[in-house]
Amino acid sequence: MSAGFDSRQARPAVVARGGQGTPAGAQGVPKLPPWDAFEPLATTVLYEGHVLYPYRPSALKNQWRWTLGTLAPPGTTESPSSFRLEVLIEADSEPRGEMRFCFLDGEEERMAAVPALRGEHAFQWESRSRRRPRRLGRGEIEVPGSDGRECPPDPDPSPASRVSPPGPPRPPRRGRPPRRCDSRGRGARRGPRGPRNASVSGSEQREWAGAEPPSMGGASLKCQVRAEMTELEPGLWKWAVEAANTSDEKEGQGGLSLGSAQLRCALAEGAFVSAQDPGPERAAAAADCHCVGAYPVLVGEPGRRDRLLGAPIILEDYARVAPQSPGDFCDASEMDELLMLRVLTLSEAEKAEIRAIGGKGLAILEQCTAGGLGTLHGGVAFDPYAAPPESVRGAGRDLRIGDRVRLHPRRGGGDLFDQVLEGKDALIQAIEQDLEGGVQLAVVVEDDPGRDLGELRQSGHRFFFAVAEVEPL
Repeated sequence: MSAGFDSRQARPAVVARGGQGTPAGAQGVPKLPPWDAFEPLATTVLYEGHVLYPYRPSALKNQWRWTLGTLAPPGTTESPSSFRLEVLIEADSEPRGEMRFCFLDGEEERMAAVPALRGEHAFQWESRSRRRPRRLGRGEIEVPGSDGRECPPDPDPSPASRVSPPGPPRPPRRGRPPRRCDSRGRGARRGPRGPRNASVSGSEQREWAGAEPPSMGGASLKCQVRAEMTELEPGLWKWAVEAANTSDEKEGQGGLSLGSAQLRCALAEGAFVSAQDPGPERAAAAADCHCVGAYPVLVGEPGRRDRLLGAPIILEDYARVAPQSPGDFCDASEMDELLMLRVLTLSEAEKAEIRAIGGKGLAILEQCTAGGLGTLHGGVAFDPYAAPPESVRGAGRDLRIGDRVRLHPRRGGGDLFDQVLEGKDALIQAIEQDLEGGVQLAVVVEDDPGRDLGELRQSGHRFFFAVAEVEPL
């Protein structure tokens, strides 16, 4: 944890049901922008890697979670236990707003509502991944409703099962009888009572003003959000927030990780400064902002700066899900059309396994069988055969082929070429359009000894820049 946080700034304790807290005295809080502007992007990032094709639990790849940004309990080595986010905010007075810390608890979405942008807030839930079974008899437990049908075998979490090739079925491990399902596909297990079977359930979330919440008994998920606001200069503030998993690993027996943790923030007063394009006036201050495990991006309508997503993956500002997408497939590295076609070719036995388990895999199966394939095939964002524009507007002037410009590559995240070409004078050789419909200027550098190769469209001597990255001469 970083020093410098003042827990005295935390709001009074809040008790809420259903996973969401509401600040006391909310009528005095300025109106916030709508939270639905984060969707569907935030939920897509939340479930990225949660389950992969073929979406059945017996598949080797689905015997482990591949979500990004998992926060493990402190003291473990499998994943970090916290992330830190630092961003700039422009405001005449101290910015006001709220944030929501979201993550996955198994198949369950969790959300901690933080009513302020500063202070220390602790949250605790009873784990949904463990359900309290009813007692049947001496030494035996079972989930109600079992009729004895066999279910698919439990995924084996051991490392060997994730790397060994498929082979003959393994004999049941001692003390772990096979699972059974009821007629609705709900899992059931009979076996000796003990820590493996004992569990709790519930939907209560609580917040305390102090750093350590009281014990609720059983296996509990605990997290802490600490934030501070620092005025750098009149009209400019630096906001730092740190979210951590504070669960007791011994209590949870390895199942208290916060999957795909992310932070959503909405401002009622103030405007976020883009971390990717802060502008020349804010570039130095933005360079002093350090983020670990979470990366800030602006979301919502392009141009608005009152909503920010701290995601565990790097996105561009105002990123969005393609409107043609029928839904989330938990795998943005693959094409939706390809995944839908592959799901439709699953055998009936594979589909039955997915239906028996339910969860996100079942939602994907249902969205694929509902249709919508025609909207994916052959869709393009623009006409790739259309002629590029003859001119483009930049810095108050119309830029055309043959015009002289000075190059200023966008700061931050550039490569070696960006550093070498900074301040160079160049000629616009062509105006091109990319696959997203954006305009790019193809230029050749005036003092390049191989300029003739650039005129012949050879790589290494012909470079592409956005309109905002050139200065007309």
